[in-house]
Amino acid sequence: MRKFLVQYSSVLGVFFLLYLLGNIFAPLSWVVGLAILLFWAIKGRSDYLVIMLILILILGDSRAHYFDYVKNLRIVAILVVGGLTINEIANGKYQFRSLFLWAIPFFIIALFGGLRSPSIGTSLSKMVSYFLLLVVTLHYIPYHFRKNANLLADVSTLGIWILILGLVAMMVNPSLAFLLGRYRGLLGNPNGLGIYATLIFAILLICLEVYPNRKRQWQLGIVLLLFSVLLSGSRTALGTIGIFYFLYWFHKRNPGSIVFLWGGVIPGMLVFFSFLSPTDIIRMIGLGEFLRVESIETGTGRFLAWTLGWNQILQNPFIGKGFAYEEIYFHSLADILVTTEHQGGMHNSWLTFMMNNGLIGFLFFIIFLINLLVRMKSRAFALPFVLAALVSATFESWLNSSLNAFAIHFFMVVMILVEWPEFLAAAQDRKIGRTAKTPVSSDASVSGLNPATSG
Repeated sequence: MRKFLVQYSSVLGVFFLLYLLGNIFAPLSWVVGLAILLFWAIKGRSDYLVIMLILILILGDSRAHYFDYVKNLRIVAILVVGGLTINEIANGKYQFRSLFLWAIPFFIIALFGGLRSPSIGTSLSKMVSYFLLLVVTLHYIPYHFRKNANLLADVSTLGIWILILGLVAMMVNPSLAFLLGRYRGLLGNPNGLGIYATLIFAILLICLEVYPNRKRQWQLGIVLLLFSVLLSGSRTALGTIGIFYFLYWFHKRNPGSIVFLWGGVIPGMLVFFSFLSPTDIIRMIGLGEFLRVESIETGTGRFLAWTLGWNQILQNPFIGKGFAYEEIYFHSLADILVTTEHQGGMHNSWLTFMMNNGLIGFLFFIIFLINLLVRMKSRAFALPFVLAALVSATFESWLNSSLNAFAIHFFMVVMILVEWPEFLAAAQDRKIGRTAKTPVSSDASVSGLNPATSG
């Protein structure tokens, strides 16, 4: 933990400088940030760039006014790292993934939809940033995870520090750590903290396997994470973390336990819940007030939002009106929705994709996503992570946004699991003191590897 602060003291120092500049004259922080990121790119400091990008995306989610400058700094960061990635692919540092071609039809539809948007500039800029996010997470980050086997551990350590600082803020600056009486840490809202915790939980469990010599650190992170989620009262996070660990516990064992899970345990649970609803169980164990069980039946306004969104989808069923249309539409209803229990946007990534990009765009994105997910190779982590993350995306609109704190972590984990044998080999080489061999990444080289069977 302390080693991380020393190793990334330059990154933290730069961020503090940008914080000062951002609260004096925000554009100056963007110019200085651009210059420093370009300097790190020239010097080959991929570790600095990855940590800074993630830190910027996390704090860009904050609603604190003194982090307002970070929202545009996110654009600077993704442009620099995205541009660097494209340049390195063009120069043959690593091979372009043919898998990315599956996403191109989605972006073509998004372009046509963006030209129909009430705010064309906003729509097209968000489309470009999502394009760059996929470029970075499918190429740059997995390449450097293999080249620097400690980089994933550094990302995890950053996550632990985010959780620690959130708890510190709860004691010294409650207005930063709470929103309407609910704990949110350094994130923008309690549900945002819950999404972040779900994704970091998966990374911490991966680190427990890959870096067992730092077991206590990862266990501390899990304890802090669970405590933070309990404070936030995020029911979606509690459910998705529970789903992930429950499935992971069975999948990391022998194949017989997986057969027992899907052939006996899951069917038995479905029969059980057909007679007794989850809300009845919550009331029976005395957690009705804590989990706000009275609002579960209405989805805390989500069902209203889904109905409104679906009506909009039916009006533009095939192409949609581009990225950010969902935000524009629900913002226009703010004065009406303020009288209901619903706040915010759609709270469903799939309906948001349909509303922004139409059913055709949504179909193309799903085809791309499936082609990506079926390439994951870790028996223990792959299916548990996918099911937990996709359930989370069903109740929150985070998968369709590029410059939040969540999508980058999702695709990061997916690519680790796609390259699981290579990633484990690189980590093992680092442990025994060999220089990790980093082969040129290609779909052929990845898919030709035997699936890992270790948990």
